[in-house]
Formats: sequence, structure tokens, C-alpha cells
Amino acid sequence: MSPEAQVQATPPPLSSSNGPGRRPWLEPAIVVAVIGLAVTILGLLLSIVFGIYGMNARIGALGADLSARMDTISARIDVLSNRMDTLGSNLSTCID
Repeated sequence: MSPEAQVQATPPPLSSSNGPGRRPWLEPAIVVAVIGLAVTILGLLLSIVFGIYGMNARIGALGADLSARMDTISARIDVLSNRMDTLGSNLSTCID
């Protein structure tokens, strides 16, 4: 075999910019895919952050609501205790 025949047997590299094996659509597709992936990851991260923020706000509101309810219950228990003391005193007076 001659050296010229061996040179012709090797195909040109696919990465050549002007070669016949170049796929012009491949580079824009990769760029679009990378941008899409970056936007998706950013969207997921923002969703997680805002979800945590929303849960914290709801937990804070729930804590305030529970605190108000506990104060109301405590006040009602105090009123009931005073009434029981009054009834006990009245009953002692009636028994005596």
C-alpha cells in the first residue's frame, strides 16, 4: 500500500468547523438544552425557598393563633375557678 492510500482511509475529524461531518444544529441544541436545564434548576430552587418561607409564615400565624386561644382558655378557667370558690364559700355559709 502506498502512503497516499493510508491517508485517504482515515476520516476527517467530526469537530472540524468546516468539515463535511459537522452538524450545525448540534451546537444550538446543546446551548438550548443547557439554558433549559439551568432555568429548571433555578425554578426548583426558588420553589423550595418560597415553599419554606410560606411554611414559616404559616407556622408563625398558627403559633400566634394558638397563643391567643390558650390565653382565652386560661381566662375562662380563672373565671370558673373564681365561681367555684364563690360557690364553695356560699355552700359553707349555708351549711354553718
